[in-house]
Amino acid sequence: MIVVIMRNIIYFFTLFFITIANASQIWQSTYYAAIPNKKTISTLYCKQHEPGTFVGNVHYELKYGVITNHHLYLNHFTFHIKIKHGIYFMHGHFIAEKNHISHDVIHYNIYKLTRNGVTRGVWYNRDCKGFYIGKLIKK
Repeated sequence: MIVVIMRNIIYFFTLFFITIANASQIWQSTYYAAIPNKKTISTLYCKQHEPGTFVGNVHYELKYGVITNHHLYLNHFTFHIKIKHGIYFMHGHFIAEKNHISHDVIHYNIYKLTRNGVTRGVWYNRDCKGFYIGKLIKK
């Protein structure tokens, strides 16, 4: 029981210090290579609904949202992180809105090998799926 409590305390402080250290970092995030998730959906449709690229601070994005180069407003982010054997696994979802009319929930599963390393993974929604890459552009 004490071992479990100690592990949880160590895990909490690790995440806390990672969060503090990353407060000023600027990342470029790109959701790309969209393909259909269903037979009834076309590749063209997925390309037109791909989230695209944005640049920003993760903490700001989680709180206020962000607009991509495809003119989508991404907001209501959820973000979960687990560090296992030095690998950072992250997952969550967000809402993509266009002109405050249509919206879609996009899920993601991503990973990185180091705290400031390139982040890679996949994203998906009910119609399409694709790849993700995130790069630190300012520490």
